[in-house]
Order: sequence, then structure tokens, then C-alpha cells
Amino acid sequence: MTVAVDATRAARDWVWEASLDWEEGAAYVHPIFIEAGPRFSARGRIEGARITIERAEAVLEGVGRLHARGRMRVDALEHANLELELGHGDLALIGPRWLAPLLLPASADRLRFAGHVSGALRVQAGRLQAVQLTLDDAGVSLAGVGEGAGLALGPIDGEVSWAEAARTRSRFEVSGGQWEKLTLGAFVVDAELSGNGARLERTVVPVLDGAVVLDDLSLSHGAGGWLGSGSVVVEPVSMPALTAALGLPRMSGVLSASLPGLRVSPGEIALDGALVISVFDGYLQATGLRLREPFGVASHLSADIEARHIDLAQLTETFSFGNITGFVDADVRGLELARWRPVGFDARVSSSPGDYRRRISQRAVENIGALGGAGALVAIQRSLLQVFDTFGYREIGVRCRLAGGVCLMDGIDGGSRADDGFVIVRGGGVPALDVIGYNRRVDWDELLD
Repeated sequence: MTVAVDATRAARDWVWEASLDWEEGAAYVHPIFIEAGPRFSARGRIEGARITIERAEAVLEGVGRLHARGRMRVDALEHANLELELGHGDLALIGPRWLAPLLLPASADRLRFAGHVSGALRVQAGRLQAVQLTLDDAGVSLAGVGEGAGLALGPIDGEVSWAEAARTRSRFEVSGGQWEKLTLGAFVVDAELSGNGARLERTVVPVLDGAVVLDDLSLSHGAGGWLGSGSVVVEPVSMPALTAALGLPRMSGVLSASLPGLRVSPGEIALDGALVISVFDGYLQATGLRLREPFGVASHLSADIEARHIDLAQLTETFSFGNITGFVDADVRGLELARWRPVGFDARVSSSPGDYRRRISQRAVENIGALGGAGALVAIQRSLLQVFDTFGYREIGVRCRLAGGVCLMDGIDGGSRADDGFVIVRGGGVPALDVIGYNRRVDWDELLD
């Protein structure tokens, strides 16, 4: 590191010039790691205890121009007055080094930037007073964890205007984006900034043939992080379009949501209300949604799910499970997803009440029997399984409590047997067939296979 300082007496003051050329090494100033390369130069005056910076200039990788000027006292450097101007900074270069550690310290290595930024900031008495930024063809992306695609937004054009002691308005025009496998349409963000808070006006983000609407979203930043509240509405998205985009088997119906209680706290997003999917002539409803560390490597989702009157004929046809006619209800309590994989829940599936045709094919019997382990298949094979193609049934019921990678299995309520078996399908009609499970501990990964 080369440092040069030159000072000349001018009457009662000193006129000075200084430069710094950092050729090698590195430094860590929490949370930013700085490598050698920057060059600084400055000139100004010293009047007693007052230092005036008439002009300072920094040469940094990715920065077209960085100028500063200011005043401070030797005995009170923390109360400095400074003005800084940035011209045409390359976000692809300065973003990972200077912005990512500040925005998402735990996931800085997954953040990527594009485009350019210019702007200015003003510091008075050691306090940041105002910031003005202009984004030009900018972009930001957060890589997913594992095989996830993550989140990407851009190009983004617009201005950020913030002042500590006044309300200011900012506006972004986002040309589109990507969230995991879903393409987002163009949208506009209008925000009012004041002090340590922000309020977003109604923001409509197109998703396939529907939209996610953020309304009355207010955010504030304190010592512990970001806090906020608002509401979210998912305008109907067709399930055929959604399942095609996600690479899932085609399903009919729509997905919609009304979540009036969006709450943001450090490390967590909570949603009051219900996310509803109309599918298979019934519906699924998710409530109590909580997302912890949404942008971290250990993201964690919890919820309760209720499904009612799901048409088994449509469901089994979609997932090539055999064929079952009838309807089922399901309740999943305490669902816990870690990095989008289930790690805990208590799920129960049972026949819906009502009078309707109830038939089950031989292939569906074999697949359901596999849930109960090898013993269930033996019990089935002792029946007339190989004689008939379909069978009547009176009710279906299965329960799985997932913990530690193992499903603790059970069947129809009141269906336990003296031999420790449990009834999964109770026969009815002609020909009738019972499916009995005997394996009460099933590995979750094997169950999925």
C-alpha cells in the first residue's frame, strides 16, 4: 500500500493533498471483504480543528466515477458532513462485493446483479440524510438451494429517492422475472419512503393467467431487522397452466388465495388467511402459513392443510395409480417443510361422507396395499384379487405421522385388529375386499418411491 500526503502552509491554514494506492492484500470490515485494487485521491484545507475535503475521488473496479466532498472536525470525526456522487456503476461488479453482504449476509454468495446504477448520498453530522439512486437496465437474482431455480427480477428501471426527515416517492418498472419454474410478467412498484420505513402502493405481479397482488404493505427497519404488515391476494391461476409450468401431471381447477394478514418479522414471513386450490372437483385449503428464513439456505415452511371432496377417479387417473371411484377428505396438521422437503406432519385421509359409487381396481388395490408393507400384499393375495378387475369398498382410510424420516402408519378409525394389523380399505358390495396393513413404520423415501 502506497500513501502520499503533501501539505502547504497558506496564511493560517494548511492546503493539503493525499493519495492512497492499494496494490496487494485484503481487509475485512464487517460484513464486507475488500480486496486490494482501490485507489483514492483527495485535496482540501485544514483550518484549525476543521478539515475540509474540497474534492475526493475513488477508482474502484466497476465504478465509472465516485466523487466526494465534505467537512469534519479533528476532535469529532463521527459528526462529519459528506456528499458523495456515483456515476454509472456496473452492478455486475460492485453488487457481489459491496451490496450482497449488506442485503443478505447469510446468502451473499447466491446473489447476482446486472445493469448500472448512479446516484448520490448526503451525510450531515454523521447521520445519513438523503439517498438518490437511478437504476438503468438493472437486474437481481437469488440462486436457488440445491436444484431450485431461485428468484430473478429484471430488467429494472427507476429511481429511489429517500430522505431521513421527509416523505419521498420512488418508482420501479420491472420488465419481468422468474420464481422457481414460474415466469412473472411486467409490473410497477410505487413506494413512499420515510425515515426507516416504506409503504408500497397496490402492486400487481402477473403470474401465468392470474396475478399476485400485494396491498397496503408497510415495512420498517429496526435494530433487529425488517418488520412489516400488509395483505396478499392471489387472483385465480388455472391449474392446467400452473401444472404445465411446474412440469407436473395436468390438473383441472384453479388456485386462489386471500391472505389479509401478511406479517414480516426478522427471519420470518407469516400469512393469516387461506390459500385455496380448487382441484379434482373438491378443494385444498392451506392455513397458518409461516415461512422462516425465506431467502436462506435453511428455509422452513409450516402450515395446516385441509382437503375436501376430492374426486378419486380424477386423482388416480392423473397420477396413474390405478382407478378408484369415490371421494376422500384429508387433513394434514403440523406440516413442516425444510428446504421444500417434508420433515414432519400428521396426515389423515378418509372417505368423504355421502352416497356415491365406490369401486377400486386391482392395480389400485396393489398400490394401496404397498402402503401397509409386504404383509398387506400377502393378505390381499389370499383374496380373490386375481379373479376380478374391480372391487366394491365401503370406506378408505389411512394415516401417516411423519417424524425422523419415518411414517408411523395407521388405518381407518376403529379398524385396529388383534394381530396388530390396521384396515386401509374396508370392503363392501360384491365382490368385497379388505386391505389390511401390518407395517406400522415405513421409510418416507421408500413410501414416495
